[in-house]
Amino acid sequence: MESKHAIIAVIVIGVVLVAYGLMFQENGGFDESRWYSFDEGMKKAKEENKKVLVFVTLPTCVWCERMKRETFSDSEVMARLEKSFIPVLVDASKDPAMSRIAPLFGGDVSTPAFIIYTPDGRPVDGWVGYLSKEEFMRRTGI
Repeated sequence: MESKHAIIAVIVIGVVLVAYGLMFQENGGFDESRWYSFDEGMKKAKEENKKVLVFVTLPTCVWCERMKRETFSDSEVMARLEKSFIPVLVDASKDPAMSRIAPLFGGDVSTPAFIIYTPDGRPVDGWVGYLSKEEFMRRTGI
């Protein structure tokens, strides 16, 4: 009888985990292919005369993952972001672009961090911290 309860418990836990995972796939989930590397983004910004929005993240950053899941997985946010900016994704743990980004934050960058560059590569704005979809759109003007 105990093995029957164990099997039922495993099935229930599996269903809950699958449902939990699917909750965060609304609007297609975070699509890293829509983001450029730092150098590619800067080049594209010059070509298209668009500003660059750099999203600095770490694989272990809970708030970065929340931004990906709740803000950047939203199709409206991404459509507006791509209309106004060249989106750039930088992994602070391994991206060589950090040697150019870290000094903008005094050398030590907390994540998630954001920097807006002009099309010619000048940083004009930056901030650190999680923003909801609404806060992100208001903060970036998209």
